Amino acid sequence: MIPRQIREEVELILSKEAGIPEREGPRAVKWETIGGGSINNTYRLQLMQAPRPFSLRLNPEQAGQETQPETLPGKTPETLAPATPHSSAFHRFFHNPFKGQSHSLSQPKSPAQPASWFCKLNTTDEFPEMFEKEIRGLALLKSRGGMQVPRVIGLAEAAGYQVLVLEWIEEGPRRIAYEAPAGGRGGDRIGKKERRDKEKAEAADNEFWTGFGESLAKMHRVTNPFFGLEEDNYMGALPQSNSPSDKWTDFFVSQRLEPQVKLAVDKSLLDMPLAFTFERLYRRLPAIFPEEPPALLHGDCWGGNYLRKKDGQVMLIDPAAYYGHRSMDLAMTTLFGGFSQRFYDSYNEHYPFPDNHLEQWEVCNLYPLLIHLNLFGEGYLPDVVESLRSFV
Repeated sequence: MIPRQIREEVELILSKEAGIPEREGPRAVKWETIGGGSINNTYRLQLMQAPRPFSLRLNPEQAGQETQPETLPGKTPETLAPATPHSSAFHRFFHNPFKGQSHSLSQPKSPAQPASWFCKLNTTDEFPEMFEKEIRGLALLKSRGGMQVPRVIGLAEAAGYQVLVLEWIEEGPRRIAYEAPAGGRGGDRIGKKERRDKEKAEAADNEFWTGFGESLAKMHRVTNPFFGLEEDNYMGALPQSNSPSDKWTDFFVSQRLEPQVKLAVDKSLLDMPLAFTFERLYRRLPAIFPEEPPALLHGDCWGGNYLRKKDGQVMLIDPAAYYGHRSMDLAMTTLFGGFSQRFYDSYNEHYPFPDNHLEQWEVCNLYPLLIHLNLFGEGYLPDVVESLRSFV
């Protein structure tokens, strides 16, 4: 159940985004559930034409109506009081906290297809400042990395929850798989059209992956005086420490592998002999990673964290951004299905891989595999063991 205060906050954000006149008050919002996971519940939002059923300018008694607040475990009606002219929600309707950002609709408003927005919801106690950090990560990838990212519409906290509203992106197909029409070719004329359609689909695929590889290579050439970031953030549902270091191997051990190994031991997912095996790996790292400048990283660059837009352009989402070794991003592209070979060929053309890049990728993937071990359990342990023992 979505707390009423959160619903009101979102109504205010989207009403302002859509340019609803102040005198009309905020519109009601339709919430369509997309999914729920270990971190966020996600929704597609649409702004309704009618105002919401109570006014900010009147309290329930003045309006002659009673409002029954929704309740959640541990939440009392008092903590879910409606917005008032002195509340932060009311303030955000009349004052834009995201100055400098455009406020066009995410989609053209029409009776057939009302504008939509994307929304994430989770709890502030479990994931403090997660969305603030995500916003700054998106801004970093866009401003310094030159990547397309979703536009931030608004951010709010209420009743122990936090919500992030982003523009809605209409996706094209991940990979255009051409299928011949049912019933066969039907003659040489149809056969020629089929071949042209197939060639067109393949060309669109190749163009997408070539552009994606080039864009990521260019982003990885954006450097920084140190490895890390000025703030910590999240990798999935787990906190990610980014304390700066001048040396990649030191950073990789102290800020990436060691915290996850310790957590896995504490959760009885790794035994001590296997944990000590990591110590032998650490001693080998300087030989595996010759010095290279810090690269701006997405940080969680698997196949679920990019969108292929309808215009064929790539957009990155859900960053865990920091400055690190570029093999961290590249390694993650090989997990859970991998990317097209065109992507790797294009990247290599614009920023050549080191000779031992496959070895580097194998080591780098220990970090996301440990993350998955700690989040989802021992099913990921065989992958960790196999990668680790190939180096020790």
